[in-house]
Amino acid sequence: MLILGAWAGLVHAEVAPVTNKPLKAYPLSDRMWLGTFGGEVEVNPKVDLPAIRAGEIEWKFNEGAAVTEGSAVAWAGAEQIRQSANQRVLDASALVVKLKTAKWTHDEKTAGLERQVEEMKGRMAKLSLTPKERELLGPDLAKRLIKERQKLEEQLAGLREKLAPEFRAEELRIEQEQLRQDDQRAQVEHLGLVQTSEVIAPQDGIVHILKTGMVRANDIVGTIESRGKAKVTLQVLDPEVRSEPPDSLAIDVSGPRGEMIPGSFSTIERMPSNRFGPAVYKFTLDAGQNAPLTDELTGERMVTLYKKLGRQARMVTKADFLFSHADEIHKLGWAGFFRQIWPNARIFHVGPRSVALIENE
Repeated sequence: MLILGAWAGLVHAEVAPVTNKPLKAYPLSDRMWLGTFGGEVEVNPKVDLPAIRAGEIEWKFNEGAAVTEGSAVAWAGAEQIRQSANQRVLDASALVVKLKTAKWTHDEKTAGLERQVEEMKGRMAKLSLTPKERELLGPDLAKRLIKERQKLEEQLAGLREKLAPEFRAEELRIEQEQLRQDDQRAQVEHLGLVQTSEVIAPQDGIVHILKTGMVRANDIVGTIESRGKAKVTLQVLDPEVRSEPPDSLAIDVSGPRGEMIPGSFSTIERMPSNRFGPAVYKFTLDAGQNAPLTDELTGERMVTLYKKLGRQARMVTKADFLFSHADEIHKLGWAGFFRQIWPNARIFHVGPRSVALIENE
């Protein structure tokens, strides 16, 4: 126990506080610097509108119209849609005719079955033999006539089953319901054609028409401009930055007169098939009275990337200790090292340049 105590004392002496600077002397912040990169800024960004399919483009809005995200701004293949819509008008009229025709055909079939019943009854009546007729015809012929009458009786029973009111009504219902189902299927196919031909606005903005008339599939037929907004494109290669939750990222962009314009995360445009390649992050700048989003901001700009911590923490610069106490830090890690200096503090997050510390509550 004495040996262990002595060793612990040596370790404590080796990593004794190396600064008289209190933790409260370090700046408070709710975000941490992750890096400074070159980024591309686009003021009033435009998003391309590709044609979904080949055919005639028909615009639903005029040039310069304001549209909302998700609205259909044009149709590709407008002629096919018109033809399909005209066919639907014809189908609506045809359905009425088909339903009535089905009823008339059903009634004629019913009348035909009734005639067959009456005709069969007559044939059966002729096959009804009196005892005297059986005696005159002989036993063999009489048996044959009896068998023929039995067959007619079986056929008559089948006809009467078909003529049962419940069966006749159900048969008509099924025939007419099938016609309605066929019409509904055609309507669904028409709506599917319309939906798959729509050019959808991916964001709120102003419509700019680039092409009309016949176009090929994937042709850029127009754009949607987001006025009063600015988009920042940042290629991120650092795996530590890419491991951060995207929603926790924020930026500052250096403006043309040295002003700093904040921005918030928007999307990751694409993830490369090669995991070592850059990921393209998109941010939206937050305009303010002191930093208007003018066209002169467009172009290459210095972008500072931050992680939002979600709370205030003391930002302790690594360089204050890293070079003078590298061995201790390597042995104890940042957590153990800082625990020797500020026992009542704990690490909240470790960044590339600084460590966020918070005091235990």
